[in-house]
Amino acid sequence: MLKLKPDARSFGFDCPLGASEVGENSYAYEMWVSVPDDMEIPAPLVRREFSGGLYAAHVLRTWDFQDWRRLKEWVKESDKYENDWGSPRWESPETAFGQGFEETLNFYNFVQKHNSEMKYLQIDLLFPIKEKE
Repeated sequence: MLKLKPDARSFGFDCPLGASEVGENSYAYEMWVSVPDDMEIPAPLVRREFSGGLYAAHVLRTWDFQDWRRLKEWVKESDKYENDWGSPRWESPETAFGQGFEETLNFYNFVQKHNSEMKYLQIDLLFPIKEKE
């Protein structure tokens, strides 16, 4: 697929069906890769339709996923934005929706190198937000 679409974007997120809090351990994780609308998706893979939304972003520079809490605090202290965690942005009978994303930037090159060292990787944490009314 990456040969057909080398600019594919890669997203991952915790997706337990039960409620989870920011920074809480999860036992379910889903990965997404952007694909063309007309691309056939073979089973057991499924197509998700993402409706989009506004996200606060933070670069994860080390494998310290406590940065989710720092990002949540930034949103909480913002005069312009508020937390939109839990709002539906896609439909999925198998997983929870409305969570934050972890986007792997430069996914194609990272996969080609098969290297999990952080120096070759940038992950952005994407926290769902909305403008304050």
